[in-house]
Amino acid sequence: MSIIQILGRVISKLIEIQFFYYTAGHLTNHKKSEGRFINKEELIDFFRTYNIYPEHMIQEYNRNFESTDKRPFAILHENKITSLGWVGKASNHETPSSIRQEFKKHICISDCVTALPFRGNGLYPELINQIISKYDKNTMVLISTHFWNTQSRRGIEKSDMKIIITRIKFLNLHFWLNK
Repeated sequence: MSIIQILGRVISKLIEIQFFYYTAGHLTNHKKSEGRFINKEELIDFFRTYNIYPEHMIQEYNRNFESTDKRPFAILHENKITSLGWVGKASNHETPSSIRQEFKKHICISDCVTALPFRGNGLYPELINQIISKYDKNTMVLISTHFWNTQSRRGIEKSDMKIIITRIKFLNLHFWLNK
């Protein structure tokens, strides 16, 4: 491991920059594939088929599936799950109180993943747009990504979501910057 890589890891532990994007009622949906909420068996099968996570993490998802308030939503192409994201109510640590007060109904999209063979086909923006289409226009849809995750930021922006706030975390102190 090079000095640059070591410094990068140390800095990423000290400071974290996260962008929060939102949409409420506007989207551009170019439906290419089917999108729907999936069950536990389909989720586990997707993880194993495309080696998304190591087996111990798959077992943890399997054990915790019923206890979480988030549900997996997937894009399917030719009856195969190609991309998925978790959808649920945004928790307090994910959303500043000013946003929670302005939009009483809000959901958060998190932990999105596209299987390696299907990347580069515009499935991530399609996943986001299909999730948005499942909710009424008065529901704020939030998604966050880290500053250095440029591919995720690009996919989010392609789905017409806008940055609403930036969170900077430095040594466990949180600073919220309005856009």
